[in-house]
Parts: sequence; structure tokens; C-alpha cells
Amino acid sequence: MRSRTISTSNDPDDLVSVSVSKILGDLPDKLLLEKSSSFHANGTTDGSTNALSVVLFQEIRKFNVLLGFVKTTLEDLELAIRGEVVMSAQLESLYTSILIKRVPEAWMAVGYPSLKGLEGWVTDLIDRVVFMKDWLERGLVKVFWLPAFFFPQGFLTAVLQNYARKHKVAINLLDFAFEVLETEEVGEVERVEDGVLIHGLWMQSCRWDWERTKLGDEVVKKVVSSCPILHFLPDEEHEVMDDVYVCPCYKTMLRAGKLSTSGTSTNFVVSVELPNDDRGSDFWVLRGAALLCSKQD
Repeated sequence: MRSRTISTSNDPDDLVSVSVSKILGDLPDKLLLEKSSSFHANGTTDGSTNALSVVLFQEIRKFNVLLGFVKTTLEDLELAIRGEVVMSAQLESLYTSILIKRVPEAWMAVGYPSLKGLEGWVTDLIDRVVFMKDWLERGLVKVFWLPAFFFPQGFLTAVLQNYARKHKVAINLLDFAFEVLETEEVGEVERVEDGVLIHGLWMQSCRWDWERTKLGDEVVKKVVSSCPILHFLPDEEHEVMDDVYVCPCYKTMLRAGKLSTSGTSTNFVVSVELPNDDRGSDFWVLRGAALLCSKQD
């Protein structure tokens, strides 16, 4: 890790240079597939490929591309600031973004949807890579951090695939049933046999009422609150009950996104059934109640 220099100068070049040096110093190394746990190579108990491991390797490739691109562009910018290479239009845009502490558009094009500022984005990237590294090298994960994924929809499909193979069920007959656990602390839960435990989601325009174990009004001046750990359990020919709110989960607070080939927004992840109160689903729809993978800084 490179040494850091703290500058009190107001010169733009100095300010950008310090920010570049800090990001490069904090940026994690690329993830190495050769350090993969034997768990991923051994597949499932019935000898089939573990669909979650396939998703992990796909995610790692995306993160390595992003990490490499961020590192290369920052190193090029350092050279340009020192006058050792030409300050191209792309580097000029990168320079301006870092100066105003905004995530460069070039990074966003390679990365994942995010509404965070530069510092929060870098911290988030590091946290995501740490999660993936732990999963890669340890193999078994007790609770999955859904917001860590480039493509959380693919991860959830893989959960259904594993269940279908294990229980010899056609995957097109499966959907998720949901259980809200009585905690948001990862260390307080046990690993589940089927499905996955999910943490790290946020609740917008609503909150979890721990006393009534139902949806409740958000706290005044606190539009976003943390969500309890959720058990996503594959269920054959699943039926939605009347006493739940089918809550949409989005990647960011922006919610809007491009239409995918399936006709849904690329920002939409999944619908989660949450125990409702006596005000009914229409109340929460009008409130715009939703789950989020990432909140704005």
C-alpha cells in the first residue's frame, strides 16, 4: 500500500493528486480464482454444479474488470497531472469528477448502479470486493449480502436452480416464499438448509415494526431504515397470501431504469412479500414503500 500525503493546498492539481493517491492506496487487489475454496470445485452433494459458485465467478470477473479499469485510469491521471502524458478528454473528465468528488462517468459505465458520492462509492466498492473475496476463499456463506452483486437477479435465479436440482423440481414451478427473521445481526442466525438468508437491504417509506412484526410507518425525518434479515425460500407453486404487501426491491433509490428484455426495469431486483398491517397493500403502494439495495449518501 502506497504512503499517503495530506495536503492543505487549494491548488486543484494538489487536491486531485491527494484524492487519487488515497483511492489507489485503498483500492483492493483483484480477486484470484486460484485461491478459490475447494467447496466451489466440489459442487453440490448430488454431484451437480453449484449454481451459486457459477454466479460468484461471473461476479468476480466483473469486479476485476472494474478494479483494473479504476486503477489504470487513476495511474494515467497521475502521469497527466505531472505532465508525463497528454491530458486527454477522458482524463480531463476524470480530473473534474474527482475534484468535485463525483463518481466519474467512465467508472459508472463499467460498474453498477449507484447514487453515492465518490468517497461513499469507493468504500462501497471495497466492501463488495471484501464480501466476494470471503465467499471465494471460505466457500460457505451463512448470510448473503445481496447489495454486493452486480446482478442480484442472477444470484436469486441460481438459488432457485440449486433448489430445483436438489429436490428434483421443475424450476418454472418455483418462486420465493419469505420469512422475516427477528434480527438484523448476521452473527445471531444459523445457516439454512434450503434457500438463502439475505441481509443489507434498506426499507424506504416504511420500516419494520419489531413489536408487531409487521410493516410500520417510517420514523419522522428518517425515510430509509435497515431491513431485518430475510429468508428467501424456494416454494413450489407459490401463492401470495392476502395479508402481505408485495414490496418491490430496487438497486437504488432512483428506482427507474432501462427496460430489460423481459420488459421489467433493470433497476428492479425482486418482489418481497412482507407481513402487512390492517391498512392494506394499497396504502403502501401510495406511500411508495420499497426495499433498496443501496441508499444515497
